[in-house]
Amino acid sequence: MDHPKISIITPVYNGERFIEGCIKNVIEQNCPDIEHIIVDGGSTDKTVEIIKVYAAEYNHIVWISEKDRGQSDAMNKGIGLARGSIMGILNVDDFYEPNVLTRVLGIFKTLDEPSLVVGNCNILDDNDKIVFVNKPVKLAFTDLLEGPYINPFPANSSSYFYHISLHQKIGPYKIDECYMMDVDFLLRAVQSATTHYFDEVWGNMRWYEGTKTHYLLVSGKLDEHVESVLVRYRKGLSLIKKLKVYSVIKYHKVKNSLRIKNIKYILPFGIIIAKRKIMDIIAENKTKKKIEFLLKNKKPINLELGAIEKRMEGWLTVDRAEGADIRLDLRFPLPFPLNCIDQIYSSHLLEHFPHAYLIKLLFECKRILKPGGLFKVSVPNARIYLEAYFHPEGFDVKRHCVSKVAFNYYSEIDFVNYIAYMYEQHCHMFDEKSLLIILNRVGFKNVKLREFDPKLDLEVRKHESIYAVGEK
Repeated sequence: MDHPKISIITPVYNGERFIEGCIKNVIEQNCPDIEHIIVDGGSTDKTVEIIKVYAAEYNHIVWISEKDRGQSDAMNKGIGLARGSIMGILNVDDFYEPNVLTRVLGIFKTLDEPSLVVGNCNILDDNDKIVFVNKPVKLAFTDLLEGPYINPFPANSSSYFYHISLHQKIGPYKIDECYMMDVDFLLRAVQSATTHYFDEVWGNMRWYEGTKTHYLLVSGKLDEHVESVLVRYRKGLSLIKKLKVYSVIKYHKVKNSLRIKNIKYILPFGIIIAKRKIMDIIAENKTKKKIEFLLKNKKPINLELGAIEKRMEGWLTVDRAEGADIRLDLRFPLPFPLNCIDQIYSSHLLEHFPHAYLIKLLFECKRILKPGGLFKVSVPNARIYLEAYFHPEGFDVKRHCVSKVAFNYYSEIDFVNYIAYMYEQHCHMFDEKSLLIILNRVGFKNVKLREFDPKLDLEVRKHESIYAVGEK
């Protein structure tokens, strides 16, 4: 074949389930200026047999099969074989959207070298249904150092491409980075390359049991690994930049944990006053000891998330605010081991989380529930307020818009504003269909709507709520 313009590298080991689909996905891009380099790590299944079949028919496929030192080593071998000036990494279980490679080649025609171009990525469940779309809008080095929950990272290499000459400046993928080689690469890349973000879906990443990402997520170790890499790079910042990064992090932590609007705990550069910090440390230690005690007791553990005041016998309230039985910031991994909680319940909590945090919290709930454990939830029914926009006659404003500070009426659109924003408290709207789909895609089984339970649910919210249940 002629000299290719773009090299796609696929590292694989025992990937017979996905390798054929991966090869076909690149073929179906119908991009003539391409080579597909497949680096097999000495698979013991049928991976190599499948590669041989397609390599015999398509001369753009280049492949080797030999033992390696892991995924980073395999990618570096692929870089050594690459002849294109532009490259991308396509993991065997991921795939591109149609015509992405032609689109990318067109973009690179006008870019200086080295450049890094990034698009959006669909995050898929076991059934290839979209759980959410990763949109890494901010790609500056200091923006990424603020962390993925403030500025999302590119979630998967199927959504970014770069000049291969970038590696001459930043070096190869780090072999000793077993889990975070992509995060480490991106943090080095954005310091040396010109970055360009395109609000287009280019890649698809599968989350399923058996992958490294899934393991880190369900084990609660994903944040720990990401943070360890971020901390390493933050240490190299100048004092001013370091203060800026940590001030943003502190600001977001306080903003998302405090519910009282008129209390300001943030000083210049985001430093929280010492008294507050000491109280937080004391609360964290108490929470840790309380959880250890609960686990040693070996009695049933039922958690009510987002609640402070205890309503139900046999249930422990969990919230960031003082007064809860267990004080936790629900945006972060729940400090419980796998399979230890009997039931989890939340009432009008999930709507307060941006989508990324919402999905993460639900994954955490599923992780800590025992097999067969139930997750019961109620959320506001946004459909009521949307229907009021189109049919305001008969809508009981006093009943459905009880928060005076959150409801400012100018026209019917303010019924929607009320439920969508709730004085900056709401981040997500639900109807019956969306709630069930989200619970299913997170991996709960036997997901269904349920009836109002007077022993569990609040009577005062019965008229505006959706009730659902899922099982681990």
